[in-house]
Amino acid sequence: MKIMSVLLTVLFVFSTTAQEKRTITIQEAVAIAMENNVEVIAARNNFNTVVANVLPLTVGANLPTVDMTARYSHADEASQFFTATGPKESAQNYSYSINANYVLFDGLKKFSQMSQARTNEQSARYDMDRTGARVKLQVYEAYVNVLKANELLKIAIENQKRSEEQLKRLEERNRLGAQIISDVYKQRVQVGSDKLALNRARNNLNTSKATLNSLIGLDVNTDLQLAPLDTELTYDSGSYDYAKAYDAGLQHRQDFLASVKRVESARQTLKQSRSSYYPTVNAFATYSWQDGFLPKNSSAYRQNDRALIGLNLTVPIFSGFSTSAGVEGANQSLQTAKSNVDNIRRQVALDVKIALLNMQTAYESVKLSEENVKAAKEDLRLATERYNLGAGTLLDQITSNASYTEAEANYVQSVYDFVLARQQYLLATGTSDQK
Repeated sequence: MKIMSVLLTVLFVFSTTAQEKRTITIQEAVAIAMENNVEVIAARNNFNTVVANVLPLTVGANLPTVDMTARYSHADEASQFFTATGPKESAQNYSYSINANYVLFDGLKKFSQMSQARTNEQSARYDMDRTGARVKLQVYEAYVNVLKANELLKIAIENQKRSEEQLKRLEERNRLGAQIISDVYKQRVQVGSDKLALNRARNNLNTSKATLNSLIGLDVNTDLQLAPLDTELTYDSGSYDYAKAYDAGLQHRQDFLASVKRVESARQTLKQSRSSYYPTVNAFATYSWQDGFLPKNSSAYRQNDRALIGLNLTVPIFSGFSTSAGVEGANQSLQTAKSNVDNIRRQVALDVKIALLNMQTAYESVKLSEENVKAAKEDLRLATERYNLGAGTLLDQITSNASYTEAEANYVQSVYDFVLARQQYLLATGTSDQK
């Protein structure tokens, strides 16, 4: 049902035209990405490949191998019952055999392969889940960028409206002789600058939309409307303890868990390499049947049936140093895997620390930006009143308007920075799928 809903969502989105805009949520965007994103598809295919090897290395390893061969031959040859100058006969031969083989002892290599197969399956699942979590964050970031660009576009539109209204007032006052022409020209320059800023804001929105479409696997020209995110700005520093967050990362981070499983897999590979030092014992059973005859001479008919069972012992004596080289290589791979665990453990610590710092900084920026917007708005109101009363200059009014616009933009930026930092914290601790 989940896959069907995703497919219906994708089909609906593709059928959306510029006149029929479809609003999607962040959950729908992530669901589409999970079906279309090439990184997710590659991780899923790799997992399926690993899973396909589990059955042969677990159940299959405990079963005997059985094979069958069959042969037919036809030859023209001189019969032994005729002289050398006599006629030739056509000889026909038929044979088949069934062979079964079962490994009784191979230095415990078989059991090591069984354990390694299950370990590799778990590691591949962690890798697949981590790829999905990372892509989800990328989708979330692209989604946030679209919402942020849309808000910044609204600010740019409002700023241009204020500039154009101010220009109209100045032109009217100049026409009545109550305003010097230089102020009109200054405001025209400001209007032009605000139009350029508006064009950049509109381009940023279109670019962020195309980026989101590409990331989730849709046509870049698809016109999507995004549902708003939860921008509730709640942050309690006491709830975000570094030690607890770090422990959560080690418990839930799929890349760390996968690295631990790779160490287990490397240990099993080392065991398999060492098993080559030990003898192997196989049990085997064979049944074979063969016959051949000369059609014109029934006395030339021959038949052979044979059944055979037994044990086969192979003792390694000298392998040209290949066994010791294999053991050393496996041991070095194990040490590399252990080093990788330590490296990812440090990466978890760094990611958690950065995420916590980003959240705290973003939250503080939101509060500061909120106060700056209030102050800048009041400053703009006062500057506009002073200018209208002749007690201030146009430059003061333009500067106050620019400060207000910048304060609004900073507030929007800080809000969405906090929203994104919160999601980055979930990825850093490996708990994004638990929210």
